Amino acid sequence: MQPKANPGMGLRVMETRVYYDAISGDVVHVHRLAVGAGQEVDENLRKGLEAFDQWLRSQHEREIDFLNAGDSDLPAGPIRVDVNTRTIMNG
Repeated sequence: MQPKANPGMGLRVMETRVYYDAISGDVVHVHRLAVGAGQEVDENLRKGLEAFDQWLRSQHEREIDFLNAGDSDLPAGPIRVDVNTRTIMNG
């Protein structure tokens, strides 16, 4: 996936995670990891992302899973995940 640029802020989205209920497929959060222009994802950002992942899972009683997605994978409007195929679809 080619990082998406946001020239107004000088940010690039490097990774997009769609967190969802592993049973129902309901999306609970879409998280974009962004860095400043010219920067790369380093070990500290990875650790922060993993900490966020653990925190988000701790906030839900049901099992939460995630998919990595590109912005082109995210349709406009509400989305959900087909848990059998692990694909993103319109909600």
